[in-house]
Amino acid sequence: MLIALALGACNSTADPAGAVPVDWQSLEFTCTHEQPLPFDPEADGWYRTACNLQKKDEDACASEIVVLCRQAIDKNHYNAMHRPGLMYIQGVGVAPDERATVLGRVADRLSGKNRRHEHL
Repeated sequence: MLIALALGACNSTADPAGAVPVDWQSLEFTCTHEQPLPFDPEADGWYRTACNLQKKDEDACASEIVVLCRQAIDKNHYNAMHRPGLMYIQGVGVAPDERATVLGRVADRLSGKNRRHEHL
């Protein structure tokens, strides 16, 4: 009898109108303790230029986009890190041998190879 009650509770024809709606706005999160680090103005300029070139014609400007993003990354512009990563994966704007080297390093790092172990 207990099984019959349990199975009856799992009625697949239950009316979804009885479901409680989700208030998605109440689930929104804004961090109030930590603020994003400010960008170096020069690095931010390089990143914005790279974004504009990408919108204009990514294929024609690919190598310039990579150079600008690398310059921004060297000044710790964390938003600039995403675009070149995708370009390396896609093989756009980078030489094939450079792409293979970078992706090989990433694969080694992800697999745990070439880790430096410090002995105390």
